[in-house]
Parts: sequence; structure tokens; C-alpha cells
Amino acid sequence: MTEGSPPDGNPPGLPAGQTPVAAHDAAAYRDLLTSFGVLYSSARKCWRGVGWKYSAQTYRLNIIERTVGLMNDLRNGTYREGPVRDVHITYPKKRLARSITFRDRSYQRGLNDLALYPRMTKSFIWANFACQKGKGTEAALLYLKRMLHNAWLRWRTNRFQILSGDIKGYYDSMLHDVAEDMFRSRTDEWTFSQVKRTLRHQYKGDKGYNPGSQMVQIAGISYLDPFDHFMKEQLHRRFYLRYMDDWHSCGAPDEDMGVLRSQAADKLGEVGLSLHPLKTKVRLAKDGVVFLGFLFRVTETGKVLMFRDPKRVKEVKRRLRRLARVVRRGVAGWSDFDNSLECVLACMGKGNSNRLMRNMKDFADQQRKGGDNA
Repeated sequence: MTEGSPPDGNPPGLPAGQTPVAAHDAAAYRDLLTSFGVLYSSARKCWRGVGWKYSAQTYRLNIIERTVGLMNDLRNGTYREGPVRDVHITYPKKRLARSITFRDRSYQRGLNDLALYPRMTKSFIWANFACQKGKGTEAALLYLKRMLHNAWLRWRTNRFQILSGDIKGYYDSMLHDVAEDMFRSRTDEWTFSQVKRTLRHQYKGDKGYNPGSQMVQIAGISYLDPFDHFMKEQLHRRFYLRYMDDWHSCGAPDEDMGVLRSQAADKLGEVGLSLHPLKTKVRLAKDGVVFLGFLFRVTETGKVLMFRDPKRVKEVKRRLRRLARVVRRGVAGWSDFDNSLECVLACMGKGNSNRLMRNMKDFADQQRKGGDNA
């Protein structure tokens, strides 16, 4: 059995010593996902990075009692989701997220990791990079760099075209019926019932999800899977990749990319989505394309240069300048400033940014000397 298949065997990622499940035994599979071992392991994963929060601390202090109670409620049919709280996020852009209780998060973590994620991602194309094990931003950046170089090898010019697509209001435009049909077609009956109950409890109406839970994140990376297969298998786009709602496809210098844009828009319209009129553009490879905070340019000789997006550099300087003021007021230490600078330089180091890194170090030295206007 390959990883990510339906419950015809033991799901991946079980706690050590967990007993495998028979292929035909749906009840045993359900009991496994609601077992003490799975729920306990999920709770431990959930408090990583948030152990300072009061909800995580209280749950951890009583984890045995809380886990047993959660297991009994799930198996007795008395489990009910807790209240949902709206959270306003301001960076990198303003958006509304949903926060659920730690108890609900513990249960959903096991359901997502062992049942939902493996089955939903099984049909993904390799060029879908968001929020998956073994992929992520670094893999996506490397893939785009190789894709641009391979496109140059095919056309032997840096004047080939790149259609950069962005979906307007992606999460807000996702149709609930389409998302539920997607989950229904790839999961067993019991898993789908849990997913449907959770999503309908957290999100009312017939359209729109807010980030904040792992289940919605899985919906986000799965919603455009048919679009990926359309681009690769029907339109035969050799050079294509997608990261959540941002996608890029290369075309020949003389190709009419407006036709591709119209085809993509029609396909997205079938599931209630539309292209952003300002962010969806056709660019030449020599002029560069922005992806995940980096600017990619292809030279005449086929070399792909990767620079930090100037807009991100301005934002980083603004944040470092603000942090330096906080340090000078005695609220934080210079070690906090140095840690932030180290993270910034590590990110810049992924591209061709030696000069930019030197400038950033000089900027940091000026801030240490009190240069507010540096």
C-alpha cells in the first residue's frame, strides 16, 4: 500500500506500538483515530510553539484526564465542538482568521494527519508546493529556478513569456459545496462526516473559509487540484507550478498568452473563482517575475538570477528600525535584534544577494549606533 491511500491498512504516522487496522474493518479504523494514543500524540504536537498560551498550559497540566474525556466523548457520540473566535491578522496583509479551542485542535490534528492529509494529497501533481511534507517555500523557489532555466534551454532566449496568475480572494471565494464534494470523493464515509460537521460548525453560509485551522489549510491546497491537472494534462503546460493561489506558466516568445489566461479563467470560474485583474500579468523572463518574496530574472546566457523583492527589503528595514527603537527604550535586548538580523540574512542568502547582505549589515550597524534615519 502506498502512503496516502484509503483505509485498506494502517494509516501513516501512528504512535509507536499502535496496532494496524484490518482492511475491511471500518469500526476498528474509527476506533483507532479516536484512540488515546492518537489523541495524546496529537495534543503533544499541537502545543509545540504555543506552550506559552494559557489554553495550551492548562490542557497540558491535565492532559491524561482531558485526553480520556475527549476519547470517551468521541466514542459515545457526545463530542461537541467548542466556540470559534475570530482573530484579526495584520501582517503580511489584513485578513480575518478563525481560532478554535485547544481540545478541538487536538482531535482535528489526528484526523488531519492520519486520515485527511494522506488521502487528499495522493492525487497532487509534483508542481503543487504549498503546505506539504517534503515541499514548501524552498522547494518551490528551487523548482521555479530550474523551470526558468529549462524554458531557456528550450527556446534559447530570455524573451519567453511568463503568465503569473493570482486568484482574487481565494479563501473567501471557495464554495462550500465544491469543497465538501471534494472531501466526499476522496475519503471514507465516517471521515467525511467528521470533516463536514467541523467545517459547517466553524463556517456558516455557502461560500468562504477563513484561515486558522489545519483542515481549512488542507482544503486550500486541494481546492485547485483539478485546475492543476487541467493545466498539465489537458493544456499540456510543460512549465507550470503553483503555490496555494499563486501560479506561473511559461510560454514561447510568440505564443498568445491571452488565450491561456482565458482558458484558466474559464476553468477557475467553474468552482467560483476568478483571476485578480491587477496581479495576473504576462511578463518577459528578462524583466523578471516575483514569487514568494523573490525576484527571478533570466539573463541572455540562460542564467537565472534570484534577488530579494525590493518591497520586502523595505519592509524588513522598517521592522528592524522599529525593533532598534524598542531596544534603545530597554524593552528588548540587542540579542533580539541580532536574532532578527540573522533570520533576515539567512533568507536573503537563498538568492544572489551578497551586495544586499552587506548593505543590510551596514544598515544594522547604523541602527546600533542610534541612526534612526539610516
